[in-house]
Amino acid sequence: MNETISLLQAHHSSRSYKSDPIPEEVLETIIECARRAPTSTNSHEISLVVVRSADSRARITEIAGTQPWIAQAPVFITVVVDLYKAGLGVEKAGGKQAFQRSLKGVFAAVSDAGIAMATLMTAARAFGFGVVPIGGIRRDPQAMIDLLGLPANTFPVDGVVLGYIAEESPQRPRMAIESFGTRKSIIRRR
Repeated sequence: MNETISLLQAHHSSRSYKSDPIPEEVLETIIECARRAPTSTNSHEISLVVVRSADSRARITEIAGTQPWIAQAPVFITVVVDLYKAGLGVEKAGGKQAFQRSLKGVFAAVSDAGIAMATLMTAARAFGFGVVPIGGIRRDPQAMIDLLGLPANTFPVDGVVLGYIAEESPQRPRMAIESFGTRKSIIRRR
């Protein structure tokens, strides 16, 4: 089987981390992979905020509903819908931003955040790191905005814990492929 396919099919969340730091050049490469992920209409409305501070990771642990692996791992990356920077670009070009006022624009930005998140996690796994996505940061988005010092027109969508695995977690089972929309299931539903 192809190495990329094997990596994708082996995905699982790791919930036990060593505190060893991630080499800067490796982290930069992982972030560069996420930066190159596709965005709707080439809008580039996603930003990543890398959190290494133990105090900040401890606060994120609280915000996300007491998930201890956030504080354990050396890196937490927040995936942010960033219409602030997109607005600066539009303004510089002499226009007025309206992207955030349309449902299509908001859905596109959130979808792009998911694409960036998946790319980020796959790149990290390719380097042998453990990852676990954290949606719990949406429990109190204003607390995340305040903690990270985010400007107006931004929203923290997801986060990902990243680090060296201390103890491996098992891959959780998935529903049958037929429930996911294979050709067979689509034909049966008609």
